[in-house]
Amino acid sequence: MRPLQLTVSAFGPYAGKVELDLAQLGDKGLYLVTGDTGAGKTTIFDAITFALFGEASSNKRETSMLRSKYADADVPTEVELTFSHGGKTYRVRRNPAYQRKKLRGEGYTKENPNAELFLPDERIITKNDVVTRYIENELLGIKREQFLQIAMIAQGDFLRLLTAETKDRQAIFRSLFKTNYYKQLQDDLKEQASRSGREYQSSLQALRQHVGSIQCGEDDELFEEVEKAKADVHPTEDVLALLDKLISRDEDEQATCSRTQKEHDDRMEQLGALIERAKQLAADHGALDARRPEGSHDAEAPDRPGRSTRGAGAPGRARRAAGAHRHARCVLRRL
Repeated sequence: MRPLQLTVSAFGPYAGKVELDLAQLGDKGLYLVTGDTGAGKTTIFDAITFALFGEASSNKRETSMLRSKYADADVPTEVELTFSHGGKTYRVRRNPAYQRKKLRGEGYTKENPNAELFLPDERIITKNDVVTRYIENELLGIKREQFLQIAMIAQGDFLRLLTAETKDRQAIFRSLFKTNYYKQLQDDLKEQASRSGREYQSSLQALRQHVGSIQCGEDDELFEEVEKAKADVHPTEDVLALLDKLISRDEDEQATCSRTQKEHDDRMEQLGALIERAKQLAADHGALDARRPEGSHDAEAPDRPGRSTRGAGAPGRARRAAGAHRHARCVLRRL
């Protein structure tokens, strides 16, 4: 930013309208303002800073103090600055709040603070705060405090930049050279790295918890490998390979157990059928005994021609029931 024209009216010690042709200073980029004490050097700084940011160049001077006490009541207090930036010319006009003479009638009224910024494309931005934000964020990219440290350094204030904390100098130069994007990228990468680190630690803790829950008997051939995995001796890839072995072996054992269980279930089903048959035969035998006449339990049934007497009648059924019971006991022994 290079100032080209500065016009002040009823501002500071200047009672009337004063114009300074700053373009005559050239374009070397470094200017020295000198003069006797009270000559108005600080007022020039105040006028430029007020035009751009709406405040004086020192925190000791409030905007209510900027109106000249030597000015006539009908002279407006305002500052107009024409400057170049990025090869384009801008003009800003601003006035503080002050008491002025009424346009009609007697007495005074308050003139509210206002600002106008005339852009190269002939657009006009108005309102005090809006103009200030545009200059800070869209145009210069620095705030008043930084401007006073790098662009317009008052008497004795240059030492503040030289002796400023590293953090403060970083903020100044970051805004000056437009490196905020890189700072934001750095912060984002740092946050991503921190988040990834937390996720890694969480996953590692979960992995250790799951590995610690692996069950393996001391007589198992993989027992030592499992213990090493629990002690974090093996890398993750080896632990995964070990788990694959354990899972594959457990699946084989599960398949064998399923087949054995199926065989046992089939035998139990056969046994249940035999037991039911034996019960039925025993019941039939009891029913026959109940129907036989008294005294005939031990009598031999006479042989009938042409028919075998082996297993005939109730004695035969009793023998068959006894045989079924013996077969059931044999099946139980095999199970």
